[in-house]
Amino acid sequence: MSRGLLVVCVCVAAATAADERKEQPKHPRLHAALAQLREAKEELEASKEDYGGRKEKALKAIDEARTSLKVILAVKGDVKGGGRDRDRDKKYKDHPRLRAALEDLRDARRELKESDADFQGNRKEALKKIDVAIDHLQDLLKAVK
Repeated sequence: MSRGLLVVCVCVAAATAADERKEQPKHPRLHAALAQLREAKEELEASKEDYGGRKEKALKAIDEARTSLKVILAVKGDVKGGGRDRDRDKKYKDHPRLRAALEDLRDARRELKESDADFQGNRKEALKKIDVAIDHLQDLLKAVK
């Protein structure tokens, strides 16, 4: 291979790698929680079960947590989400989307708490909404046992 062609190949590979890094979300745990909350909401809405009267409160908490996460991500310009492992839900025997959402919310809370950023004053409110959603999902899951 000629030296010039080799240089071109290296430059193309470097540019491709840089583009792939740009595509990665800055806050993958927040994106994962946002995606999983959407799926948990779909699962709850499709369910005929009332979960001991807890369903509506859980749906409201999910919506509020999703809104807060969207605000946080928009503040950082991190609106492109990453992919998630769909097989992960299979590790749960019952209510896989709800349980995965709970796990992802805990991860998102940890990421927000560990962040130095205040997200233009939205961090505290987002943490509150995430905590409320966690509490409601835990209550809902206890009701089905």
